[in-house]
Order: sequence, then C-alpha cells, then structure tokens
Amino acid sequence: MGRPEPLSLDTEVDLGMDAYIPEKYISGSAQRIDAYRKISLITNKDDMYDVADEFIDRYGDMPKVTDNLLRISLLRALGSEVGISKITAQTRGVLFTPAKMNASAWSALAARNNGRILFSTGISPSVSCKPLKNESNLDCAEKMLKEYIQIVNENGWNS
Repeated sequence: MGRPEPLSLDTEVDLGMDAYIPEKYISGSAQRIDAYRKISLITNKDDMYDVADEFIDRYGDMPKVTDNLLRISLLRALGSEVGISKITAQTRGVLFTPAKMNASAWSALAARNNGRILFSTGISPSVSCKPLKNESNLDCAEKMLKEYIQIVNENGWNS
C-alpha cells in the first residue's frame, strides 16, 4: 500500500541528549554549516547512511553526539511523515504527541509490546513508551516509530 501522504508537519524531537557536530570533528565553520545542511535533508534511512558514510570518509569516525544528530534527524523526518508533532523525553521514557490520533495503530503497537506502550486519546492525545532495561530513549523512539510505521503500512491506515 505504501506510506500515507506526508502531512507536511515539522516534528519536534527533544530526547534530552547532546546532538551536534563538534568543532574538533569538523573544524571549518563553512564545512560544518554544509554538514548541518546535509543532515537537515535526511528523509529516510538510506539518506542517513549516505551522510554518515560521507562524514566518516571525510572526517573519520563520528563522535557519539554527531551520530545522535543523524539519528534524531531521521526520527524527525519519519515522525513528520506519519503525523507525529513531538517526540520528547519524559521521566520514564519517550512521549509521542500525534497531530491526529490513530488509536487503531497505537493499540496494535501496544499489543505487540506488552505494557511498554500507554496512550491517551483525550483532548491532547499522547503515547508513551517505556524503554527496556539498558535501552536509550533514542533507541526506544526509533524502534517504536519503526513498528508504528510498519503497522500503518500493513493495514493501509492513514496516521
């Protein structure tokens, strides 16, 4: 069925972690600005891998904070594609704030994840995800968003 039409939504991602390009990694300000531009154009996993490969080829192994930046950029793009307005860290996990709640898709995701997913369909719909032991909020957000997209696509639901 393919993915639903993009909602032209700018997803805000704040997972409470450092995500940037250190000056020690890319010292020239013009090169760093160009690198940020490339990161901002990430729309899928292939784009992210292409940017990562280019950075590694040109500048060496990426620092963790730069890897975080690439992964967060991908989260932002995928979240936008399926109508998530915010992905934020909370005390015990990650909070997804959909622009429009697809209760069927989130229910299916909750059923697959044995108590890790809680959602509210009230005035301000939200979905929270509890990370597994030793799983970062970023890992949790990536995994849940990937599964959510898979469920939406499998069922032909618009988010």
